[in-house]
Amino acid sequence: MKHLLIILLLLVSKFLQGQEKEIPRKVRSLYEGIWQCNNKFQNSTIEIKFEPGKDYAVIKDAGNGIAPAKILYATLGKSGQFVIPAVQDYNDYTEMEVLDGKLYLRTKEITWDRTGNILLEGSLETKTFNRVSQNLNNQVSISKITRDEFDRQRKQTAPNKPIQKITDFKIVQEKLKGIVLFEELDGNLFIKKINFRNGNTTDGSYQLDECSFSAYFPSEDIILLECGHTTDRSFNLKTGEETYDVGNLNYVTTSPSGKYRLNKIFEGQECFNHFIQEKGNNSYKKILELNELFEKKTGKWLCVIEKEFWTDDHTLYFGLVTQYKDGGNEYEFYKVMITDNNN
Repeated sequence: MKHLLIILLLLVSKFLQGQEKEIPRKVRSLYEGIWQCNNKFQNSTIEIKFEPGKDYAVIKDAGNGIAPAKILYATLGKSGQFVIPAVQDYNDYTEMEVLDGKLYLRTKEITWDRTGNILLEGSLETKTFNRVSQNLNNQVSISKITRDEFDRQRKQTAPNKPIQKITDFKIVQEKLKGIVLFEELDGNLFIKKINFRNGNTTDGSYQLDECSFSAYFPSEDIILLECGHTTDRSFNLKTGEETYDVGNLNYVTTSPSGKYRLNKIFEGQECFNHFIQEKGNNSYKKILELNELFEKKTGKWLCVIEKEFWTDDHTLYFGLVTQYKDGGNEYEFYKVMITDNNN
């Protein structure tokens, strides 16, 4: 795999009586996560993510972080592997498949003539990736606690401070002139194009037709959109990073010193995706997929959590909604502890 920052946008077939077909949760859990390939010459790390209810997945090859992002389209084959067709002057043919807990990435170099016809197909070259934790320097424990312990800890905690945002249509258009191309229509502010500050754009690569402006967070240069089924979608205007790295800053809960924060994304049906970010070099980066870890450690689905707070930089508390009731929801309460191996 070339050392690039590559985002592969994988398109999956749309069937089932004209409805968008969501990638099955079983397939998502099989592929989702961070994968690493190590050899004597170099290390390669990729991250695979899926957006529930959407017909694509995002694969990021960290590479050297210098090359611009690439968008590729693929389908989910009948055999269960993802196939990315070759595009002249853009990408080689690629297959991805998970077998026995390992990710096999197979690429075939294609030689083209000037008119776009294939002259020569190379042989498939395979790299094997192993799944790794989100951050090798962190260890995370999750334990169920009583309501009494939860309430006792909560009373000693200061309220979470919201991040300043801009929602006024006129102000945001002035603030982001030249960066975001807006179109105001029927009381909504739609997004036509984004010119990221790193030189990349959304032109022809992103489906934003159903997305309207929700908020802009100037301190982090992040724009939040609301798309079909009220799904969250967000972009970092500096880096081009997307929803599952950026999150919805309306939902963040930050630890006392700002070292860590819990972030969320509403996925358009009922459930949220939850993840932990760590601050470094004046920006937050995702280090942990909380949904995946919670399910692995407890055997339960982390769908909706409320009442979350941090008591210190390493201890997060929340209530998992187990039943909705008019008189008040029912919860199970949990404590998440992050231990830095470097400390």
